[in-house]
Amino acid sequence: MDWIDEAKCRGMDVNKFHPGKGVDSQKIKNEILEICNVCPVINECLEDALGDYLQIGYRGGKSAKERRQIASRRSREGNVSWKVRDVA
Repeated sequence: MDWIDEAKCRGMDVNKFHPGKGVDSQKIKNEILEICNVCPVINECLEDALGDYLQIGYRGGKSAKERRQIASRRSREGNVSWKVRDVA
């Protein structure tokens, strides 16, 4: 079984995770985090997102900006071992 099959967001409208301009971003983020924070594959999702270079939307419980910061920190530190809940 692929990790995506276990994702809490499986089957949800992907547009929910790619909010457009003019939306209440904090409300959207809270709704997304409610899903991601109980997802059993949050780490796999974030790792996939960091390797994907698709820098839009929320993945692995992180916004594109947050993922860029994580990737930058990992690059500076040479750290390849981490977990989402360690960087939250």
